[in-house]
Amino acid sequence: MSTPSPIFILGSPRSGTTLFSLILKQNPELAIPYESHFIVPVFTKWRSISQADFPGVRATILEEIINSKYVADWHPKVLNDQIDLNQCHDLATLINQVFMAYAKNESKQRWADKTPGYLIHVDTLNHLFPTAKFIHLVRDGRDVSLSLLKTHFGPNNFLTALQHWER
Repeated sequence: MSTPSPIFILGSPRSGTTLFSLILKQNPELAIPYESHFIVPVFTKWRSISQADFPGVRATILEEIINSKYVADWHPKVLNDQIDLNQCHDLATLINQVFMAYAKNESKQRWADKTPGYLIHVDTLNHLFPTAKFIHLVRDGRDVSLSLLKTHFGPNNFLTALQHWER
């Protein structure tokens, strides 16, 4: 039996992706960790590795993923021994195993990822997971901008916040 296609929840920061993912997490079959942030950097770093050479580096890549800032904070934690490296023949299957380990820790059958920054990397996600489903949330830019102004990481004026949303 094959693993169901992953779901990616995308949108600009402050567009409602967190609220939407919290609603989806109520599904008894769907696990959604907070955010991953590792898929694009790991793909960028390791995309040129040949399939023949992949077995020699997959343990290193797994360590890199599990110790990445966001994954290290996932609860429940994903541990190295939950991943069957012998089944990881490429980057996509390794990433899938990490998310499936998280899903199994929550007694769920499917995973989704809610990392808003992946919105500009749909091509990478689609390359890795050609059958993935994408949910793109779009919130009125004025509301996003007002919300961004209230954050510690956002712009400090409305015009810059609007430009951030537009990008």
